[in-house]
Amino acid sequence: MSDGSGKLAHFNIALFAESDELIAACTKFARSNLAQYADGYLLGEDAWPHITLSQFIVEENKIASVWSAVESLRTDPIKLRFSHIYILPGVLIHKGKQWVGLALPANGEIFSLQKMVFDKLATLKIEGITKPNSYFPHLTWGRVKPNATLNLEDIPPDEFWRKEYSFVLSLGRSDAGGFGIYRERLFPTPVRSLNAV
Repeated sequence: MSDGSGKLAHFNIALFAESDELIAACTKFARSNLAQYADGYLLGEDAWPHITLSQFIVEENKIASVWSAVESLRTDPIKLRFSHIYILPGVLIHKGKQWVGLALPANGEIFSLQKMVFDKLATLKIEGITKPNSYFPHLTWGRVKPNATLNLEDIPPDEFWRKEYSFVLSLGRSDAGGFGIYRERLFPTPVRSLNAV
C-alpha cells in the first residue's frame, strides 16, 4: 500500500482495555516488578497496556483508510481474562532479552479476530508483522535485560485472575524500534491520556 506519497511509520491494531483500573493495575505491576531490569520496553508514560492483533508498517497518510477497512471486524467489546504471568526469551533482534507480561488462555474468538485483521491488511497490500501461525495473545509488561534474575513479588491477587476485562478494537501508533510499544491511540479517538490514569 505504498505509492511514495508519505512517510512510513509503525502501527499496531490491538485490543485496548476499556477499564482505567486495569490500565493502572498493569502499569503498576510492570513498573514495580521490572523497572530495575527494563530494557527498551516498560509500561507507563508513552507505553499503553494492550493486546496486539497485528503490527504493521504503512505510510502515515494511509492510516485513516486502514482503520476504515478494519473497524467493522469487531464493533462490540470483547471480554477476556488472563491466565498467568509469562516470561519468554526474545528472538531475532530481541535475542538474549526476556519478555514478561500476562498471557491469555486459548480463546478461539481472539485467534479468529487476529486472523481476520491479518487477512484484511493483506487485502490492502500490507504485510502484517504478527503472523496467525505464531500468534500468542498476551499483554506485555516489559522487556528485560539479559541474565536478569527476576523476582516477581508484586503479582496480581486471586480476584484479578477471576475477573473478565472488556477490550475494544483500536489502532495505535507504535515505536520504530520493533518492540511493539503502543505509544498513542489514534482510532477510535482516545478519551484520556496515560498520565491521567
